[in-house]
Amino acid sequence: MTNRRDAARAMLMSRRNVLRAASGACLALPFLASMSPHPARAAGEPVRRFLPIFFPNGASQHWWTGLETSGVGDAWALSKVLSPLQALKSKVIHIRNLGNYRAMQDNRQVEPSHARCAAAYLTCTDADAHDQRNGVSVDQVVVERAAFATPIPSLQVGLGTFPGFFDGRPWHYNQSMSWRPSDGTYPTEPLRRVVSPREVFEDLIPWAKPSDPTSGADPRLEASVLDEFLAESAALRGKLSRSDALVVEQFEARIRELEILTGEMGDFDVVPGCVPLTEPPFHVADSDQEQQGEASHNGAPIEGGEYQREAHADVMNALIVMAFQCDLTRVISYMLDDARSPFEYSHVTIEDFGGTSGSLNYHDGAQHNADPLNNAYASISQWFVRKTSELAGMLDAIPEGDGTMLDNTLILLGCGMHSDDHDAADLPIVLIGGGDTFVHDQNVVLPVYPDDRQLRDLHFTILNRYFELDVASFGEDRDGAPNAVIDEILA
Repeated sequence: MTNRRDAARAMLMSRRNVLRAASGACLALPFLASMSPHPARAAGEPVRRFLPIFFPNGASQHWWTGLETSGVGDAWALSKVLSPLQALKSKVIHIRNLGNYRAMQDNRQVEPSHARCAAAYLTCTDADAHDQRNGVSVDQVVVERAAFATPIPSLQVGLGTFPGFFDGRPWHYNQSMSWRPSDGTYPTEPLRRVVSPREVFEDLIPWAKPSDPTSGADPRLEASVLDEFLAESAALRGKLSRSDALVVEQFEARIRELEILTGEMGDFDVVPGCVPLTEPPFHVADSDQEQQGEASHNGAPIEGGEYQREAHADVMNALIVMAFQCDLTRVISYMLDDARSPFEYSHVTIEDFGGTSGSLNYHDGAQHNADPLNNAYASISQWFVRKTSELAGMLDAIPEGDGTMLDNTLILLGCGMHSDDHDAADLPIVLIGGGDTFVHDQNVVLPVYPDDRQLRDLHFTILNRYFELDVASFGEDRDGAPNAVIDEILA
């Protein structure tokens, strides 16, 4: 009996990457308890994932915080903008007084701010100070040092569908948040965010693309991904526990749902009248037209040719969850919009904040609304939080080990700019998930300027305490201050 059981487990382990296409790429099954060869497997090294999320133009500080003192549990409450996170509050950390200005050549107010602050969000380096060459971003340090054995080292995705304002800077300041080393630390290579859900889907599952019947490709490539999965996994069914069979059933349903969603959004490079998103615009801002944000809409058509940002975000969220659940990658960076997007969030309502002004205007315009309560700006900030909360909730609904996938995933939600003042101090920063490395359900108020902490120390803490990578330093400080972990957030 023991030999038969061990043989079955060995076969299951060999099926961990169960879908293989002619290209050699694979779609991995979610972790199944039945696949563990012995009890020590479940007690081994925990899975660690990283999902840094960026939103542009700072946040409405009147509505974002209102949280001036530290508190844990019932001693603090989410602000109105952060209220979509209420169901996940027990896994949330809100941090006040983290700045990134000491990485910059300016003081607290950075100009031009949008492009430079965005480029420095994950690098804590002022690219302007290095002839427009950035530092290595924290997510790519994780990729390089942790060396996860996943088919895809990392993904870079986003929702930006307009070229936008570039502040006289290259495209990559505005449309990249991940930077990896190319020839040493400098220069670095910007990793473009992919905004087409269909392209992300095809990157994750290459055999979802139609094959050329004249190419001699494996005819299985013409089948749906789910059909391929069902055929390949049929041998597993009789050897799974009831709980694992349920996991596989949920997994199959998610793949089918994703195929339908991405199929409805269309193949963006063949839909009539669509500006292709297969290659997002690598613009260098050297014309007045681009600087004024007047370039044509580069959106993905959904349902009758109309672009819908809400649907775009929903599909991208589902793809991120699939990538993590299938263990195709453990590091994903997600730009909820480009650094200074002119996108008009007309689908977002402002009634929750007492607004009666009608049109929200484009985001950067709403940021500079003279209304001190700025309900339009707050509503857009809340939308970013809501889409992040929905993504986190999807991860939290998937069991993994002794907890959920969210427990094994650290989400960093934030911006490199404070608010409409263009300051790089007291940045809007929230951590979600990350398991027992952190003390959750707390509002952490660090010392105020000029004794505030710098964002590079949060990245340093993530690298050394969450991922345990023994990194000596991260980012830059014009005052030459060394890195130090942020003890207030650690368990």
